[in-house]
Amino acid sequence: MNVKYARAEALNLLKKENGNYKTVALEVDMLLAHVLNIDRVGLITKDEYVLETEELKRFFELCERRVNFEPIAYLVHKKEFYELEFYVDENVLIPRPETETLVELVIPHIKNNYNIVDIGTGSGAIALTIAKLCNNIEVTAIDISENALCVAKKNAMNILGKNNNVHFICADALNYTPNKKFNILVSNPPYVSFNDKNSLDKDLSYEPSVALFALDDGLHFYKSLLKNIDMYLHSGGKFFFEIGYNQGDALLEVCREYKLQNVFIEKDLSLHDRFLICDNYVGT
Repeated sequence: MNVKYARAEALNLLKKENGNYKTVALEVDMLLAHVLNIDRVGLITKDEYVLETEELKRFFELCERRVNFEPIAYLVHKKEFYELEFYVDENVLIPRPETETLVELVIPHIKNNYNIVDIGTGSGAIALTIAKLCNNIEVTAIDISENALCVAKKNAMNILGKNNNVHFICADALNYTPNKKFNILVSNPPYVSFNDKNSLDKDLSYEPSVALFALDDGLHFYKSLLKNIDMYLHSGGKFFFEIGYNQGDALLEVCREYKLQNVFIEKDLSLHDRFLICDNYVGT
């Protein structure tokens, strides 16, 4: 079977689950290009190429997995974030546009010789993007999952090279005492309530639950970390959290309870509450 007919058959297969032709066509091309180890532009000249038996088998195996809602990023093991290509697998969350906005909010606050900590680093998307874009800084990336850190370290090698300024720590950040304080703390923590688990997109069932879900209506991580934020931040430091669209008011109340000052909510591009920010931490 040549590329032209394999592509047509795959389109029919995926359209049964997703009627959006443009999305389906994009995903088919991504899977086919991945199997053939070429970019999507290269497919333009490949219509008459006859796929080898193993290539054809692998292509339709990937299509079947996509029909079962396995995320396309896991199937091709890559996701673009801030114009950088990250390796991803089932051990890490797939980086999302909202988190790109989080990075955009952090970057203007970074100065020379700053120490930055990324808590719950996952693929390393936040930490490595900041390290790539900012000079003369030191970045620490913490995650509870050793498997996630393996992914982040792989991305560090691919994006930053062997000699880079990122330090990786495997630890539960809520029960960890760092050996130094930081100028900036940034985190995209687990914030989805377990009550919402059955209403989420089927794709999300493939992503690591430890990085998605939190107790106390999704607020547990924030409450625990904010209560002990002084362990992480210098006085005058700043923190930046990604949050759920309906958690802004509750988290501002948590900050008032803990007497945290200079805290506010920023919205995402859809005008939903999405980021909890402190631009001048007053230490205890």
